[in-house]
Amino acid sequence: MTAASGNALTILEAAGQPDGWFRGGVLRFGAQLGFITDHIGTTLTLSRPMPEFAAALATPEVNPETGDPIPLVADIASGCELRAATCTAKFGNLANFGGFPEIPGRNSFGGSSIV
Repeated sequence: MTAASGNALTILEAAGQPDGWFRGGVLRFGAQLGFITDHIGTTLTLSRPMPEFAAALATPEVNPETGDPIPLVADIASGCELRAATCTAKFGNLANFGGFPEIPGRNSFGGSSIV
């Protein structure tokens, strides 16, 4: 974790996945959860700012023995697009997919949209 500005966080580890990989996922920092609305390169955009995260960056804890800053730890969970193809390709978990991919987009009886 390197920077926080409003609801945008710069996280170097996020660049290890393709853009959009974490969209729809969550970031956990301590007891705080942030919903990830976008992911491009090293930048994760959250639905709202996490002031606790920004404060921890501004005043990092220091190792009393070495004087070095202690790195912040946050968990990032990748997002799900709620599509069977994504469940198979990204998570390898089609057996637990809970969606309804075979429902048509148009009502076959009246022609109106179902969604």
